[in-house]
Amino acid sequence: AASPLERLWRPVFGLAWPTALAGLLLGVLNVFEYLYQQPWGVTTEMSLWAGWIARGLGLPAEGLLYYGGRPAGYELLRHPAWQSGGTFLDIGIVGGSFLAALLANEFKLRAPRVPVRYAQAMVGGLLMGYGARLGQGCNIGAFFSAIPALGVNSWVFALGLAVGSYAAAQVIRRLA
Repeated sequence: AASPLERLWRPVFGLAWPTALAGLLLGVLNVFEYLYQQPWGVTTEMSLWAGWIARGLGLPAEGLLYYGGRPAGYELLRHPAWQSGGTFLDIGIVGGSFLAALLANEFKLRAPRVPVRYAQAMVGGLLMGYGARLGQGCNIGAFFSAIPALGVNSWVFALGLAVGSYAAAQVIRRLA
């Protein structure tokens, strides 16, 4: 017979959560994030990290259009990265996902067998990052946080996300 701890462990970490429950919990977390600080987002903090790293290397990040043209961005560059709440949120997302995968025995390091996959991943990541900044947010900020705010842009983003994902899947299938 399973111990009480094992009976609790399996539904939380061993099985997939019901979609509605996971969505509800993410929605509640989004509301708390909005009330605490601002709508949930990820890529702005990553852009600020790029600025902090550039400044650390002695490059004039403040002169870049993204930072120099935005007083708030310039102001944020003046503070250390570890004093930013968004940094801890991003670390929590990655760390929590990693911990959940470990606890569910779902974590496995894998390397692509076909070398072209490295180039595809690099180009895809660069395009996604550029698109996120161009669109003023990632899938979390432009979709997950904007839909509850009834932003029309979120529905346009959702349509573009669906069409783009489908098209990319078709291209990858044909390349394989």
